[in-house]
Amino acid sequence: MRSAYLPFDRDLVNPEGLLQWIKELGIEVEFSDSDQYPRRPVMFSAYQMEPPRIRIYRYSTVEEQFNLISQQQAGYYGPWYCLHLAFRLYFHLEINGMYETPRSWRHKLFGGMESLEERAYAFAHELLGCRYNPARFDYYIDKALEPGGTLS
Repeated sequence: MRSAYLPFDRDLVNPEGLLQWIKELGIEVEFSDSDQYPRRPVMFSAYQMEPPRIRIYRYSTVEEQFNLISQQQAGYYGPWYCLHLAFRLYFHLEINGMYETPRSWRHKLFGGMESLEERAYAFAHELLGCRYNPARFDYYIDKALEPGGTLS
């Protein structure tokens, strides 16, 4: 598998830098905005191979809560949707043979990072400099939207 040029020397933590790099890779980004409250299972994002496209689902009613939860659960202080931009970007990179997250000897010996999703979360974690694994954000939102749950 060949390695893509990963521009870690650029500011990819902010949305503008990340969106610019995604655009340079020839991937379209589409935001789907809704004024409805999200339902389970929550659709945060999707990746389409042909033509390459990342779709981000935004819910205006809970946008501020999602940003706070991103800070608390992932340790990321930009807009929450950047977690999913980076997550879906990894799908494009690996599927097209451009990059694969390296697996340590621990992963090879004890397992882990076996699924595309696990590797994509690890990539987003490193790329955005998150304090915690971004999967925690998704898990927290999913649990908060269970009956009786709350997004606070």
